[in-house]
Amino acid sequence: MVQTIYSAPVDALLSLGETHVHKWPDYLKQFNWTAADIPELIRMATDSELNWADSESLEVWAPVHA
Repeated sequence: MVQTIYSAPVDALLSLGETHVHKWPDYLKQFNWTAADIPELIRMATDSELNWADSESLEVWAPVHA
């Protein structure tokens, strides 16, 4: 389980899991992200704890979504 805390709406990416290239979510519509969310998305995309999480977990996919 990942210990790093992320704020909403970015934290929703922790539970998305695997996706396929032809079925990417419309993140802007689904999560109502704004420019204010960019730093949190970058932090998630580069989070070594997430990138090295258990390969069977949903959290390991969060950096890909970010």
